[in-house]
Amino acid sequence: MSQDDNRQRSGGRTNSSQNGSKRNTPNSGRRTSQSYRGGNSYQQRRGKKRRRGPQYGITKILLAAVFAVASVISVMAAVKYIGGHKTKETDVNSTTVSETQLKKEVHVEGISITGLSKTEARKAIDQSIGWGMKVTYQDESYELKNFLDNRIDTLLEEIYSKNAKEDYTIDTDGLEDEVNTEVKAIAAKWDVPAKNGSISGFDKATSKFLYAGEKKGIAIDQDKLTTDILAQVKAKNYKGSVPVQAKETAPKITEEQAKALYKVVGNYTTTTTANSERNKNIELASAALNGLILQPGDEFSFNKATGERSSAKGYPV
Repeated sequence: MSQDDNRQRSGGRTNSSQNGSKRNTPNSGRRTSQSYRGGNSYQQRRGKKRRRGPQYGITKILLAAVFAVASVISVMAAVKYIGGHKTKETDVNSTTVSETQLKKEVHVEGISITGLSKTEARKAIDQSIGWGMKVTYQDESYELKNFLDNRIDTLLEEIYSKNAKEDYTIDTDGLEDEVNTEVKAIAAKWDVPAKNGSISGFDKATSKFLYAGEKKGIAIDQDKLTTDILAQVKAKNYKGSVPVQAKETAPKITEEQAKALYKVVGNYTTTTTANSERNKNIELASAALNGLILQPGDEFSFNKATGERSSAKGYPV
């Protein structure tokens, strides 16, 4: 082998060795980098991440979101419950109980109520009867209440709760108390009490009392009116007009009797003092009291009778 060959081989190995060094250099650099990463500085960074601990911000957001969803669900459930409860209440309140219709052939006062409910039957009977009875006196009239109302209700209750008969009539017996009560109300409206003759005033110029004459009164005949109304009801004349019979009533005391009744029952005289102002006060007060009339039950008041005792009315100051 020649020296050139050795050199070439040696140079080749040298080149190869150099190339190998060059190839190893990057790897060596990576190892150095890894060594750097494996150093204290990298460990400190990783340690910092561990010390950051739980991520509270995200946890709070998640908890808030869960709470909001739960709240919405609760509100929706409450609304649904209330809405459903109200719907049930509405259904209960809006539910109407249908009345039983009468299947059997039944007549009341000749009126067929077959196939009608109780309410419909009552309406049909009212329309057929056509209650409109009234009493009249001079130019006035008084509408009487329907005395058959309770009787019709009782009759329909019997028909719709039992095995009904075919024909019924409205019972008009025993209405005396109801009619009497109505007649008393009519009497209170139209009766005019008689007026007795009595003292009406006092004439200070003549020092004599004045008298008002008596007046007769008017009183309706309650017994006759009651009898006439009951007769109309019995005759089923429910639209009839009953005239009122009235009679005059005499007063208990006439004017002449009053004059004889009212007399002086006592008098009294006294002497005043020499004080002119005091005498003037007595004179004015006596004039105010002179002729004063007190009716039964009236109360006497000196201040009311004399009024304000002032210089404007002549009383000395």
